[in-house]
Amino acid sequence: MIHKIKGLLSILMILVASQIHAQSVVYYVAPNQADCSSNASKKCFLIKKNIDAAYSVFSSDIEGFYYESGFEYIIRVQITAHENPPVGVPAATYKLIEILDKRAAMPINTDFTLEYKWMLSKMQIHNVLTKQTKSKAFITFGRDLKVNGFNSCNSFFGGFKQRENTLLFESLGATKMFCEGSIEDVFMAHLAQVTTYKITKKSLYLYHDNTVLMVLTKAK
Repeated sequence: MIHKIKGLLSILMILVASQIHAQSVVYYVAPNQADCSSNASKKCFLIKKNIDAAYSVFSSDIEGFYYESGFEYIIRVQITAHENPPVGVPAATYKLIEILDKRAAMPINTDFTLEYKWMLSKMQIHNVLTKQTKSKAFITFGRDLKVNGFNSCNSFFGGFKQRENTLLFESLGATKMFCEGSIEDVFMAHLAQVTTYKITKKSLYLYHDNTVLMVLTKAK
């Protein structure tokens, strides 16, 4: 019995000695999970530390965090790191401190009516819907919920959410080449303001509420 107690005390001392620090971090957790890279049969969280960053696979467990699919979370987590941990003890452990926000994610439309390359034909400039056929600007939507294209000067990229007639662009970025006299700034500002859309036979209308910001035509 004494030997067992000494053994347990030895393990405890190793754990205490190996602990180097603890810190709290805020994570954004996606409403869906992905296959773990180390074990394809297991699902892992998708997290990011910044709202504008891309999600990455998080392969560790978070103690006390009871995840519900279909909800986006913002959580505060305590990270306890260990230096030279004994066998069976991870280099870092994670424990939920608090849930800062939990909200239902926007359902995704699966009919993929947006999945085309759309060429800009008209855009609102100074409150006037003006033809823009010479700009060569376009938008391409993917089934991976990624969007990319050309804004008349630079290539741009980001993500989007779609449900029924609702459309939101998110985490938009672009390359940095300068083009004098381009419509780039207005184009990107309009994308950030889009709230709804409508598709006719060959045209895509992007709206902010009831105001048409852009009209695009399906590329051949």
